Amino acid sequence: MGTSLNDRNMRLFTILIMMIAVFGVNGQSAKKYFKNGFYEEAFYKSVKKQNRKVKLKPKWATIIQQSYDSIYVNHSSLIQSYDLDWERSYQNYIRLSRFKEQVNHPKVYERLKSLEYDRVINEAMAEKFNVENQSDIDMASGVEVQGDFHQALNYYQQIGRRHKQVETIGTLNNRLIFYDYQAFIDEANQNIGDDLIKEAMDLMEKSTEQRANQALRLIEQARQYRPLSFEEEELIKLVQLMKGDSWMTEAKKLIATRTKPNARLAFELIRKTNQIRPLTSEEQSLLERAKTTGTTNVLVKSAQPKGIHSSEAIAGHLNQSNQSIWVNYHSNQQSGVKYDYEVELQSSNPKVALGKVDKKVSQSTRTVEYYEDEINAQGQTVKVKKTRLAIGMVAVLSQTKSAEIKWKLIVRSSTNVQPISSVQKTSRIEYVNQFASLVSGDVLSLPENIETDVKLESQPFPSNNELSAQVKSLFLNDLNNSLNQVIH
Repeated sequence: MGTSLNDRNMRLFTILIMMIAVFGVNGQSAKKYFKNGFYEEAFYKSVKKQNRKVKLKPKWATIIQQSYDSIYVNHSSLIQSYDLDWERSYQNYIRLSRFKEQVNHPKVYERLKSLEYDRVINEAMAEKFNVENQSDIDMASGVEVQGDFHQALNYYQQIGRRHKQVETIGTLNNRLIFYDYQAFIDEANQNIGDDLIKEAMDLMEKSTEQRANQALRLIEQARQYRPLSFEEEELIKLVQLMKGDSWMTEAKKLIATRTKPNARLAFELIRKTNQIRPLTSEEQSLLERAKTTGTTNVLVKSAQPKGIHSSEAIAGHLNQSNQSIWVNYHSNQQSGVKYDYEVELQSSNPKVALGKVDKKVSQSTRTVEYYEDEINAQGQTVKVKKTRLAIGMVAVLSQTKSAEIKWKLIVRSSTNVQPISSVQKTSRIEYVNQFASLVSGDVLSLPENIETDVKLESQPFPSNNELSAQVKSLFLNDLNNSLNQVIH
């Protein structure tokens, strides 16, 4: 009992000593904080006192300077440490940057070292950023080969978070290797969605209610990763129908309604049946009836009788490029065909124009890097990367060459005289050639994104025929996209 009582008294004594130490430290002045190694407390306490004064107070300014230097060294060491990854180094970088922001007095502020211009720290941060980004890219590529797009997505999202973090550190940009992470994320989401849809379609090969429910869940999961196509949305309706007793029974009911959406669903149900067993002659006729009922027929009328703008050429292109089996374009009216839409098209011939040469003289300022020999602490001559501003007056000559087709599209429904869509657009392609020359100043001020070695007259544009062909292709693509928005 005596030993236990002594131990308890010793623990109480230790706690009492710790409490005295804590309260003692908390009651210290900024100077004592600094002396005892509590640099952050010393910094904040002295900054608070100096910020209340308009005039510079040397005793506070000195503690601010000295404590900030110690804080800077500690954080700098952590930021550069190979034991810390990018995330932890970034957090230390941001925390260090906020110390100087607390100082209001301009003279004190000027004496504090600026983190954004610290070459050693910035290069350490850039190295960690680039190394970890490349590592994530490599890991993502490895798991994508194995078909694990979920894991690849995690790596791409890590790159995205890292890119957003570095946006707050503008001085690092010229040292960083950036990736189009959003494109990688979109592609991974697309692949995940594709895999889920494929798995759902495999389940639909056998029409059981359990498989239908599983397929439906997979399709809804796919929707969380990417938008569903029109056909995939219809797949949801098809899955719902699979829960019934018989595909063919449902198909007959759907066709009896004589609506296009239901006829298309019936067509899919009958075709799915045909994948399991041969169709009877009655069922084959039902399939053809579903196809006829579900097809949207469109009559194309063009104001130009010949060339790529003729009704025949336009209808042929639209049928060739159209990915839907349910839309059929016609260039002339056929007996026995019921047309759902009528398309009127007015379009100009390709117009190719060469623009005038434009000249603009302005001041250009660029930050350039160079190397300078310096003697290090060991007495060795080393090359040190430095930066400076290059300023000059730069003349930029520019010229354009363009091709365009102006067109107007009107879509009418067979059940409504008024247009359901009217589009007036210009399909345009433009090339720009530029040449920059130095008027005065530093030659390094010349912009990198403009030709300086090849003069304007030596930069050939595509020929008129080439531009005409390109703008024709663009016009047909634009037309197809416009029609796809209203005709299904």
